Amino acid sequence: MTCLSGHGAAPLAANPLPWDDVTEVCYHSQFSDKFDEHLDAAHGSCVLRDPRLAQIVADRLHHFDGQRYDLWSYVIMPNHVHVLFTLRDGESLPDTLQGSEVQIRALEKYHS
Repeated sequence: MTCLSGHGAAPLAANPLPWDDVTEVCYHSQFSDKFDEHLDAAHGSCVLRDPRLAQIVADRLHHFDGQRYDLWSYVIMPNHVHVLFTLRDGESLPDTLQGSEVQIRALEKYHS
């Protein structure tokens, strides 16, 4: 299998979507998997190691459960959060995620 070459946006520019199955697997093995490994190793800002801040995130996840989305599960890691949910009718993913990103940036400022 010939994998993608380059750094940053170059592989994406050279291999525009939609991808075939081989390109998809190759991309994720080179980029997504490495990024996940980096996150799971708890590199970078680890503000969620603070139990008080992790609890704020958990409370915020539950805040709109049953209103904007149905929350199935979540895991709060030191530097990121995994969340499984189903959006309710009429709700948009970008709007839902944007609110979360703003809150996390505020937590990072609070912690520093």
